[in-house]
Amino acid sequence: MTRLPLLLALLATGTAAAATYTVDTSSDDSLSACTPAPQDCSLRGAIAAANASAGESDLIQFDLPPEDAGFQPDSGHWRIASATALPLITSPLSIDGFTQVGAMPSAHAPFQPIAHQLRVELRGTGPDGSACLQGAAALTVRGLVLNHCREAIFLFEPGPHGIEGNYLGTDVSGEQAVPNRAGVSVAGEVRIGGDQPGQSNLFAANRSGALVQFRAVSRLVVQGNVFGSDATLDAIPGRQDYGLSLSNDFAEALVGGSAAAEGNLFLGHGFNAIYAFGPSASQAGPPLLRIVGNVFGVGAGGLALGNGSGPGASSPPQPTVALSRLGYCRIAVGGDAPGEGNLFAHDAGPAIAVSNCWNLPLLGNAFLDPRNLAIDLATSNAFDGPTPNDPGDLDGDGSPLLTSAGNRLQNTAVVENMTIDATAGELHLDLRVDTAASAASYPLRIDALGRDAAGMLVPAATLSYAEDDAQQIRRFVLPLAPFERGLGLIVTDAAGNSSELALLGPLFRDGFESVAADAASAPWPPLARQATLSRDEQPSPP
Repeated sequence: MTRLPLLLALLATGTAAAATYTVDTSSDDSLSACTPAPQDCSLRGAIAAANASAGESDLIQFDLPPEDAGFQPDSGHWRIASATALPLITSPLSIDGFTQVGAMPSAHAPFQPIAHQLRVELRGTGPDGSACLQGAAALTVRGLVLNHCREAIFLFEPGPHGIEGNYLGTDVSGEQAVPNRAGVSVAGEVRIGGDQPGQSNLFAANRSGALVQFRAVSRLVVQGNVFGSDATLDAIPGRQDYGLSLSNDFAEALVGGSAAAEGNLFLGHGFNAIYAFGPSASQAGPPLLRIVGNVFGVGAGGLALGNGSGPGASSPPQPTVALSRLGYCRIAVGGDAPGEGNLFAHDAGPAIAVSNCWNLPLLGNAFLDPRNLAIDLATSNAFDGPTPNDPGDLDGDGSPLLTSAGNRLQNTAVVENMTIDATAGELHLDLRVDTAASAASYPLRIDALGRDAAGMLVPAATLSYAEDDAQQIRRFVLPLAPFERGLGLIVTDAAGNSSELALLGPLFRDGFESVAADAASAPWPPLARQATLSRDEQPSPP
């Protein structure tokens, strides 16, 4: 009885029931009958029929026969090649390539090679042509290979959209490049991947970027994906300049997560794995973009596939993560909760670079074999290397630099004296932070990072430097063991302005270089220092 008014309301508004269209031919003609008869439903025709039905969440599934002209016998998959752009999707729709016989989502562990069995390839008109798929209504795309297009998928607001279990920019094996100009153009509410292995997308050889933003984003969740490498995680099949490029308004964005299955893997990007820039945030508030629990730069077997190398050998090194917003950053990289720290490895340039905005905390992250400055604060996007401390830390307080300095160029801690109590297993540090009480929000937090046997700098202790201590030397007593191979210090004020990382070598012995050299052969996964990132689950070595 209670359902009758709802049913009558639906009938009165003319809302159609959801429909299912079964693609049974790779033909590029608009075959839209989609009956049980053979070869009367092409992808082009199914999209047109779904648009005309105005149904709720229609489904396009696949039942392509082996005798179809698009069947590729060597790989056992079907290729749908479009000579012109497919219709703009204007009614809510799901396109599910996993419905094709023989297709199967991967069951890989987090940060392990992806092994989707994909059987439907959508090949477009070329990187200078049109998008493979365009969604102006809520669109979900699963289990497809999308390549040789301007954008694999171009999305419009409002969504919601879901992209999961696809290979974008490669062939059906996930190992050979068949480039798109871009992977997914994100807009509105978008979910890319998810916390289940079958939801992982592979983005490789999307020349200008895997995820690019041209329109406003209301909500973006990016989890469990591989960016840059092939499906085996041991090679870069083709140029991909950016992993994620946010250049417009975004209201809420999460890249990664605290659970192991939510983290993304970013490998071998020519410029930045993540680049966020654009409009200013006029007031302080919680982060609009959170980058947590991801791994940058380490492929299968510990292979060094660092980001930021530039598309050619003559290009200057680029930051792995570059952040610039002209005002309050409203961004956080890492965090204090278990699993929120990111791992940055083998970066060609700085691991994290911040310019033109402030109040951006960099907490809980680990760094392996930084070839450059781990954290670079700058006054422009021409990141300039280490910034020396200035007297009183006044260079970002009340001066014109406030509008352009990354994290107000927060001074870092200086070790004035260091003694070791080997019997007690203690390290005594006399530290001073030359930041006047008027120049920052107190108390200051000092994160001490130690270097492990693989050469990785990992968070090991958190110290507090009160306003009463401002610009004074204060002694801290730490356990010795985490710092025998090296010590790094990051200062963060109460407003979230993190400093660059100040690094000391090993405390007891020479041979720092040999420790760093061993890092490239560290066992997979790099998160074998499981306790450091406190992940709930960890993949085992292959």
